[in-house]
Amino acid sequence: DPIPGVAMVLSSLITLFFTIFKANGDLFAFRDYDTLMSLPIPIRTVIYSRLGNMYFWNTFIASLVMVPMAIVYTLFVDTSFPVLLFWIGGILLTCLIPTIIASFFGALITAVASKFRYANIVSSVLGIGFVVALMVVSMSFTTGSSGLGQYVDPVTGEVDVAAISSLVPVISDMIYHFYPPAMLFADSIINGNMISFLMLFGVSVILYGLFARLLSMKYRQINSALTSRVSRSDYKMEVLQQGS
Repeated sequence: DPIPGVAMVLSSLITLFFTIFKANGDLFAFRDYDTLMSLPIPIRTVIYSRLGNMYFWNTFIASLVMVPMAIVYTLFVDTSFPVLLFWIGGILLTCLIPTIIASFFGALITAVASKFRYANIVSSVLGIGFVVALMVVSMSFTTGSSGLGQYVDPVTGEVDVAAISSLVPVISDMIYHFYPPAMLFADSIINGNMISFLMLFGVSVILYGLFARLLSMKYRQINSALTSRVSRSDYKMEVLQQGS
């Protein structure tokens, strides 16, 4: 039962990690930004194009995780055709919300790093720090109250299968509290609940659309802020030499 929820959470975390580092250069402050902005192209077209490219690659990454887990699930669970469609839809929807979150934090990290002289190094350090912090939080979420040591015999090293089985509902609840969309996806897969899938579809698509809309309203200002640099304060005034 935890497989659908774990598949979505794991795919979302991987998407989040990759997009944080890709946001600067793919969505914001990319190389040909000035050229595109000088062309008679609506800003929303540029944004949809950049988001579409990110969506394609993030969905590809998510599929590398979710497709094998979906295959394993269908091998051991009697799965109906609608549930197979829910799996496919879940793969296509999984990266939407993580992309929004990662783009926001990626822009924030880039904005902070742009105020330093060695912006690229600072951006990398902040990005890695954010990823590590998120991993620590997610690990504490899943191990903080489970007491994993009680499921392994400290003397023989043997795993208590019965105890592990009792841990499965606990892990599922932690996953659903950590990431509510995973609960909707799991409900649609396990119980064949179309309403849960439609709710997941609506929330993901609406949030992604609102993000694109809001971004189009402030896109120029955001990129101007991200590409600004602090002037060096150690410059020296020298006498201008004029040739004869």
